[in-house]
Amino acid sequence: MQDQCATAELPAIRLHDLRHGCVSVLLALGVPPRTVMNILGHSTLEMTMTVYGHASRDDKRGALGQLGGLLMRGTRKNAQGRSHATGPVRFPCSSMCARRDSNP
Repeated sequence: MQDQCATAELPAIRLHDLRHGCVSVLLALGVPPRTVMNILGHSTLEMTMTVYGHASRDDKRGALGQLGGLLMRGTRKNAQGRSHATGPVRFPCSSMCARRDSNP
């Protein structure tokens, strides 16, 4: 592998590094984690996701963008472009939690 990298004028990488990259690409393509686990020959999903599954910067930004969208649902921009609350933010579990709390 080192010889091929040198011939292609690429930085030297280990074959095992490609395994990590393969998992990241498969997960980014939307391949189900259990399928990726089977491709790698792992016996547990935890091994695949903990050791090999790396969250990309885009994944992190997307998740935080979704969180921001949820938190901004109950807001509106004023004339100066500042957000202000228009009502309480309702989280997906709000009704479930309210039902649970109302049962004595």
